[in-house]
Amino acid sequence: MISTVRTLSLQSGGLDVTVDDQGQGHPFLLLHGGGGPQTVAPFAGLLAGRRPARVVTPVHPGFGGTARPDWLTDAATLAQAYVRLLDELGLTDVTVVGNSIGGWITAEIALLGSDRISSIVLVNAVGIKVPGHPIADTISITPAELSRLAFHDHAKFAVDPATLPEAARAVMAANRAALEVYSGPYAMEDPSLRERLAKVGRPALVAWGESDEVVDAEYGRAYAEAMPEARFELLPDTGHMPQIETPEQLLAVVWDFADAHATNRPEGKHPVPRPRRGGPTSVLAVCCLSVLLVSLDTTALNVALPAVRRDLGSSVSGLQWTLDAYTIVPASLLTAAGSTADRVGRRRVFQLGLVLFTGASALCSLAPTTGWLVTFCMVQAVGGSVLTPVAMAILANTFPAPRERARSIGVWGGVVGVSMAAGPVLGGVPVQSVAWRSVFWLNVPIGLAALVLTALVVPESRAARARRAAPVGQLLVIVLLDALTYAVIEGPGEGWTSPLIAACLIAAAGALTGLVPYENRRAEPLIDPQLFRSPPFSGATLTAVFAFAALGGFLFSNALYLQGEWGSARWRQGCGCCRWRRCRWCARRCPGGSWAVGARGCRC
Repeated sequence: MISTVRTLSLQSGGLDVTVDDQGQGHPFLLLHGGGGPQTVAPFAGLLAGRRPARVVTPVHPGFGGTARPDWLTDAATLAQAYVRLLDELGLTDVTVVGNSIGGWITAEIALLGSDRISSIVLVNAVGIKVPGHPIADTISITPAELSRLAFHDHAKFAVDPATLPEAARAVMAANRAALEVYSGPYAMEDPSLRERLAKVGRPALVAWGESDEVVDAEYGRAYAEAMPEARFELLPDTGHMPQIETPEQLLAVVWDFADAHATNRPEGKHPVPRPRRGGPTSVLAVCCLSVLLVSLDTTALNVALPAVRRDLGSSVSGLQWTLDAYTIVPASLLTAAGSTADRVGRRRVFQLGLVLFTGASALCSLAPTTGWLVTFCMVQAVGGSVLTPVAMAILANTFPAPRERARSIGVWGGVVGVSMAAGPVLGGVPVQSVAWRSVFWLNVPIGLAALVLTALVVPESRAARARRAAPVGQLLVIVLLDALTYAVIEGPGEGWTSPLIAACLIAAAGALTGLVPYENRRAEPLIDPQLFRSPPFSGATLTAVFAFAALGGFLFSNALYLQGEWGSARWRQGCGCCRWRRCRWCARRCPGGSWAVGARGCRC
């Protein structure tokens, strides 16, 4: 690999910038922080050596023994110079990566709106003002204090200036002097930057070392929230300079993001994980088969409830528990299942979900009592809680291009609508002809087929940087949902003032009271309470809750009423349910809406 160091004249010869240029491939502009160019030089070599990347690393004028003209005093002006540098080099589809004050300069570059930029990555950046989360005064403190704040393992990376040659100490002093100039009158902050970031029109990744005490993780979250298309990524076991402490980890995160948002790649040429056999369409078929399995069972069981009641002597609350197992368990485990798959491997966890769902379906068909049926349904729901989020992750990984991804999710969502509409009919016919246990027999061949196809065609994948497990938050969610559901189902029979029901309601309220502040304090929350401050998100969530509450109540009561009071045949009830499902089926069966989203955005 060839590395070329040269000095380019910009601003009509009024500014000389020293640039290190190495590698070939996707172009990166890598901007160093206050520690100088040596803090990113090894990472530049790693990126250019391990990936098809051309990495351009300029030295900020005034750093590394270079000259700084008197008129160059702020990050915004230096950003303009770097855009001219890209013009000079003729680079397009550039990903700009900046650490610390280099991240501030990166943000200013994005605000200039250059067509040469495809995406930006801010690594523990400074520049905005976040009340309650001040930036450490890195200029006035000693090098030892700075190392303690900046590194996760400060003993390993600390530098003692006394051990350095005099020339190196002089460069360090000059770097600090240049940093003080660029940091501006507000000491590493521009009071207007946070508001201006709303105008950033490029995909942005804010990557943050979790152990950073120069600028903490909440400061980084605020940075990401200020930009419309930004994603926040917390990096464990590293501090203010992940490119030094954990370069391999940062390499994976930066490359995956840059590659996903490259604009010069021809349509249809996005790299995808190669299926073991077949193509991406075969992976889509497997994911559709899994959601068919889950959605079909959800509605088909409703038709069998009266028969279950007669055969097992179930109470109304027992029937409710049979159905609610399909909602409580997935709601409790959905997030944990997705994050586990990101860590362990999506195909592996997906196969586990299929095994649980298929095996539990067979056990449900053999259940001797209502209690055993509810228990097996809960095991079945554990498998279902795995299949849905992991299938979405597999699709997103298989179809990285926005348009193809939207189309695949449109097809996948269409299968949900078809299966939920067909469930009552496909469940009613065998219940009428054979027995209620045959509802669960339907799942076994579908599940086995999906399991075999998964092993054949679905490639293994993991997240570049998986989220950490959240056992405390997970436990609070389980207590909240289970206690509240128990109170709602058993309250009419036990009495709302009975000690057991009162204890469940108190436990649910206590879990909710503890969950919100606990999640607010976590750097990687299981459920981010800040999301509910968004009116569109809160409105959509409430709409979904009320819609599915109405749907579940209608299906449950409809089955008992039509078969119990009217004596309607199961297949007739199933056909009756299909009538009101027709609109839902038509709305979800066609992927056209998702194609439009992929092509034109969410507001099309």
